[in-house]
Amino acid sequence: MSAYAKNTKVPISRSRDQITELLRQWQCTGVGWQDDFDAGIAELQFRFLHADKVYGARFRINVDEGQDGRVAHRVLLLWIKASLEAVSAGLVDVEAIFLPWLVHSDGRTHYETMRPVFDGLPVGNLAGLLTQGNGS
Repeated sequence: MSAYAKNTKVPISRSRDQITELLRQWQCTGVGWQDDFDAGIAELQFRFLHADKVYGARFRINVDEGQDGRVAHRVLLLWIKASLEAVSAGLVDVEAIFLPWLVHSDGRTHYETMRPVFDGLPVGNLAGLLTQGNGS
């Protein structure tokens, strides 16, 4: 974790305001926050329009007693900001960035749907991937 985020003194409310403003600038059509104090989870939900479709995304971050909520919110801001910059620069498609957090009609994210089968996925030929295209 970067020293910037690890040592932040920025209040959670300011990080949330900055995330909300960033998403508004990116033309999101709705942003909401929800806290589950018992579970130690903060949740960010937002809607955005892309290719004439409205998508919903949800991020859950752990802010239990063992983790400073200020740090978790600051890291989320940094991640969202970097991701949106990558999309704006044409480095990656918006779908590639937000796919795991897009919400299905049943309320689960793609990540939540796929996580149970993740451990059973086959591992590819990593050695082959590392040597392809480098003249070896």
